[in-house]
Amino acid sequence: MAESKAKKKFLQSFKDDYTSRFPCISSSNKGKHYAFCRVCRCDLKIAHGGAGDISIHLRSKKHIEKEVAEEKAKNIPKEGRINTFFRKEDYSVINAEVMFTDFLVEHNIPLAAADHSGQLFRRMFPDSRIAKQYNCARTKASHVVQSLAAADRDTLVSQMKNSRFSLATDASTDMEAIKLYPLVIKTFDEMEGKVLCQLLSLKESSERSTGENIFGILDHELKTHNISWTNCVSLSSDNASVMLGKHKGVAAYAKEQNANIFIAGCSCHLIHLAAQKGSQKLKFPLDDLLVDVFYYIDKSSLRHQAIIRLQKEHGVATKKILKHVSTRWLSLGKVLDRLLENWSPLLEFFKDEATPNESRKRKASAAANGKQAKKVKMTNTKPVSAESMCMARKQPALASTSKSTAASTSTSKSTAASTSTSKSTAASTSTSKSTAASTSTSKRTAASTSTSKSTAASTSTSKSTAASTSTSKSTAASTSTSKRTAASTSTSKSTAASTSTSKSTAASTSTSKSTAASTSTSKRTAASTSTSKSTAASTSTSKSTAASTSTSKSTAASTSTSKSTAASTSTSKSTAASTSTSKSTAASTSTSKSTAASTSTSKRTTTQFDITQYLFRQQELAEKHSKSKTSTNVSSDTSVKTSSQNDSLQGKAARIFQQLNDPNCKLQALFLQACLPAFDGANTMYNLDVADCISGALMVLQSDEPYIHRIHRILLDQLASLLSKFVKPSAIVAAEDITKLDLANEDNHKDNEDIHIGFECRQFLKDNEDKLDVATFYTSAKNFLSASSSYMIQKYAFNDDLLLNAEVLDISARLHKKFSSVEYFIKRFNLLPLDKMDKVESEFLSYQIDKDIVNIDIEDGRIDEKWHKIGQLRDFSTNCPKYALLTSVMKCILVVFHSNSDCERIFSIVEKNKTKQRASLGTPTLGALLIHKLAVQSRGKKCFSSEYSPETLKAAKSATYQALSGQSTPL
Repeated sequence: MAESKAKKKFLQSFKDDYTSRFPCISSSNKGKHYAFCRVCRCDLKIAHGGAGDISIHLRSKKHIEKEVAEEKAKNIPKEGRINTFFRKEDYSVINAEVMFTDFLVEHNIPLAAADHSGQLFRRMFPDSRIAKQYNCARTKASHVVQSLAAADRDTLVSQMKNSRFSLATDASTDMEAIKLYPLVIKTFDEMEGKVLCQLLSLKESSERSTGENIFGILDHELKTHNISWTNCVSLSSDNASVMLGKHKGVAAYAKEQNANIFIAGCSCHLIHLAAQKGSQKLKFPLDDLLVDVFYYIDKSSLRHQAIIRLQKEHGVATKKILKHVSTRWLSLGKVLDRLLENWSPLLEFFKDEATPNESRKRKASAAANGKQAKKVKMTNTKPVSAESMCMARKQPALASTSKSTAASTSTSKSTAASTSTSKSTAASTSTSKSTAASTSTSKRTAASTSTSKSTAASTSTSKSTAASTSTSKSTAASTSTSKRTAASTSTSKSTAASTSTSKSTAASTSTSKSTAASTSTSKRTAASTSTSKSTAASTSTSKSTAASTSTSKSTAASTSTSKSTAASTSTSKSTAASTSTSKSTAASTSTSKSTAASTSTSKRTTTQFDITQYLFRQQELAEKHSKSKTSTNVSSDTSVKTSSQNDSLQGKAARIFQQLNDPNCKLQALFLQACLPAFDGANTMYNLDVADCISGALMVLQSDEPYIHRIHRILLDQLASLLSKFVKPSAIVAAEDITKLDLANEDNHKDNEDIHIGFECRQFLKDNEDKLDVATFYTSAKNFLSASSSYMIQKYAFNDDLLLNAEVLDISARLHKKFSSVEYFIKRFNLLPLDKMDKVESEFLSYQIDKDIVNIDIEDGRIDEKWHKIGQLRDFSTNCPKYALLTSVMKCILVVFHSNSDCERIFSIVEKNKTKQRASLGTPTLGALLIHKLAVQSRGKKCFSSEYSPETLKAAKSATYQALSGQSTPL
């Protein structure tokens, strides 16, 4: 019988009519077999009974209690409901957390500093209830910033939708090779009564910086917030072609969206470029000199001290040498002033650096040679062959090894005959890598004979003297092989027979680490034998001499050659026979760890040769020799490298000294000092008269205060100021438009004596005329002024209609302005309907003659704040605003950018927040920091004076939960 099939189960699914039947029920996110109860805030499983399961839940005790509580809550006012869930102390805690986060943001402190804030506050304020509940580490702080930035952005977006704004952007390369694009917005804030410059967003892109891609970023951001391009009155950027290009630049794509938009280049960049063009005509590149001087001194405390000492000697104020920023001419004026103040101290300093005295050279040379000699001075060793080791095993007693001294003579910190010293003794026999006593065979030595760098009885060698015979590194008295010596001979800075010198002991003597003949020591020493730098009986060697005869590098008996003396005499640092010299004692005495040779015959013992110790010693000596060579090579390479660096530094110092010592260079520096105020200026006041704007142009244009109404006059007066320095006044006055002057015509130029070069420059020229190339200087000065002026005429927007008509903003010049300027802006940006033209013209006419305006004009303050006050004036008869339409037009003009300095300020803040130590700071968090920071700064608020609405605090309290649960997205 076939198995019965399993019964198929049918599960109930959620139906749309359940919501209409049960208003508190909706679909669930858990799946189609579940329903969600909005009263209980829980999911119900309805797979079994469907609507029946829902009915069972609605009759449950849990649901009924929740429903009753919700009905009661509806009867409580909204403020009361908030206070039910959020007590006052809860607001106090979140308020404290938000304020401290604002403190971190305002002062560019890493958000990681919030990690210890809770514990710190509890220790600092143990009695505070708020401190006990404070709990805001870096994660919560970052989400609080996101919440605050979102509120600031929403406020800005609302203003952009309802009023006119200006947009500025620029590109900056980030640390991870991505580009950051800040969208900077200028609007007129009615609550603050002034123009605010804020950040809408900070976008990153790794794509190519083409005009299309950059415009795509701007367009996408505006469309995301449903902001129309028609509300944008101007677009500002730097003067790069990718931004201002007429065909493929961002400006071209923006004009497609709004044909009336004003494209504003950066005036600060133009001034910088004009000065840069002129500087190319000068002979000396002073900006390079300033950079070289700063970096030569910057990293050396010794050079700083030398500069301070010289400043005191020359009576100059002790000030640091300033750093010149090559990308802006803003710093050049101040840095050049500091250079000229310290010209004499710097000249003397670089003279000393370029020509060091001979004593310093000698000291450096002596130190280098001494260090190298110390490393090189080591004992030479040679590898030992198998045959030599076999011979060594067969050596009879009376043998001692390694760099020995001979009987009656000793070397190396020694004593005379019958005396023992450090590291070597001989008791009638010594071998250095094999010696024998009394007999010598093939590669063997006997008494009175020594082999391979050994000495025989009564002999010591190596740069030796002999008793009856001495040779260079060997002498012969009777018989010896390869660098041997015979008895009665002493060498190597030694003494004659029965004489001991430095580092040696005489015959019948035993030294440290050795024993004399007839003595047995640890590690097996033979009778009359000492090991490890020992001496042979009546024999000592070190690059030895032979007794009575020498073969290799030898001389005949009773003959003295190179580095030798006659028999019974000692030369090279020696003393007479039977005498002891440096660190020695007389014969027949014994020193530390030694016994006399006279006792060596009666207690003579014989032991076998210890090959293990011998091999170990040879390996140790070979390693020493290898290290000596390596250290010598490294020392040589290091000294060469150091010498190369010193030569490079001296060459740089010599080049700087050559420029400072050239009077033509100083003359040019004095000329630039007189001309630069026309470009950068030192006046930092914002409310400048037109005359002051000539010298303070750059400082004024970098202000965040609106200056669009003065930009035309500032640029025009700057050009006139430059022209007046080298063009005849008659030519300037006769010209209807100075931008059309023929600067190439030398008839319009002043004579050399009349060109403005500055008082100090002219005085220096008179005092040093015989040393200067005067003709070349005047030519370069004219070229500088002419090139800068030509660039201004070519690039400045002197005849732009918007800049000319924007001067209507100037309240002090209202009597000379025309309504046509107001009409220009109304028509260009469609600010008012045409039926309002008569009304706004009437307001303009009243504005020109209103006496209340005089009181506002004479007050100190920003131009936008003054127009806000004008907008608050009311008509006495109707109590309505007197100039509502006129001020709305003026506020539109005020938001136009006059430079791109606002973007530069944002990049400066980026560098302070995203440093190399904080390179992992994400762009969303960085963008939120900047949005909130600029919003607070533009309103002039401080972290300790900020106040927050309950809605802001509630959003900040829930920000962390919403972010971690995915209910909110980063900016």
